[in-house]
Amino acid sequence: NLRSSGNTGEMLIDDLWDMRSERDRYLYETFIRNRPEPKDTDSAKPLVRDSKANSYVLKNALCFILDHYTQKLSLNDVAQHCFVSSWHLSKLLNQYTGRGFFEIVNIIRLDQAKELLGGSDMKIQEISETVGFQDVAHFSRIFKSYIGCSPKEYRGRGM
Repeated sequence: NLRSSGNTGEMLIDDLWDMRSERDRYLYETFIRNRPEPKDTDSAKPLVRDSKANSYVLKNALCFILDHYTQKLSLNDVAQHCFVSSWHLSKLLNQYTGRGFFEIVNIIRLDQAKELLGGSDMKIQEISETVGFQDVAHFSRIFKSYIGCSPKEYRGRGM
């Protein structure tokens, strides 16, 4: 479970998220509540100490990624924003979300792309650029690998 202990007692990571905020609710539901189960028992062991500070860094990092997903982002950019090392941030993301940095960025970008595919008449190339992909072919490959169909098929299904 995502409980952490500190000298102030037990604290839930859930306490950091304001469920009245659409942004917080999206990030919590997508990356914390619905985190994938670890594939092996070794990855279930904490790599960094659970603490209120680490939970705050995690939330700050996810919010920064959501606010800047349209730009070229690196793990180092986000780590610098959060005042932690890239190694530490990488371990936090993996430990709390079960996902790596680029997977988190891709999920956010693809969720935004799905909204645009369903609710606009923008060209697929425009959508890929709008959500932060540099190359439409790369966007299409990533989209198909995560969603299971091409962006054009997704739009055609009216999803």
